[in-house]
Amino acid sequence: MEKHGLLIAGVGLPGIGKSTLLRALAEMHGWQRLAEPEEPHWPASARDHKLSGVFTALTWFRAMRVANLYAADRLRQQGQIGLIDCYYDKLMTYYIEAPQMEWLIERSDPYFDLVKHMALVDNRSLPNADIIILFTATFASWEQCILSRKRQLDVERVFPGAFPFQDHLLRAAQLESESSGSRFLIFENQFGSIEHSVKQLDALLATVLS
Repeated sequence: MEKHGLLIAGVGLPGIGKSTLLRALAEMHGWQRLAEPEEPHWPASARDHKLSGVFTALTWFRAMRVANLYAADRLRQQGQIGLIDCYYDKLMTYYIEAPQMEWLIERSDPYFDLVKHMALVDNRSLPNADIIILFTATFASWEQCILSRKRQLDVERVFPGAFPFQDHLLRAAQLESESSGSRFLIFENQFGSIEHSVKQLDALLATVLS
């Protein structure tokens, strides 16, 4: 594939395989992938929301993700291809008030309105991706993927209540694509061979890069 400046953003349920497949795709082509740290490198407040509340954890993760988004934007400006494995902050304004999102932050949380406003500002202000890839999966495949990475936070807050989030992300990505002009792709991931899955992902991406 011919290299030219692009920002490619992955989005999908936590644990669905975004980071793994985008890392493999980046290695295949020599692109740069930016991702938030793995759980052993998180502060205690990000792992355990009881310590200082959900807002503290959300804003720590946001700081990691937004820094990656700006770094990927700089790569794009330099004529390179940058991949980020999370686009939540651009999309959150579309789903923060959607049904069954209490696993993320409850409406009774004293910081809820601040998170909602921050999501709106982020959507208006953060760099747009050229391509948004929505990673989807059946519940059974997601269960295998998310439980295989053995994160404490996944078990305590995310699985299985976050599965309806997949439909909200689909709507959010579609709306953002229409608003920003980003190309929108859907990739259904299945638990199994990473090599096979990344070849399928590469073929899908080639349809818009060729």
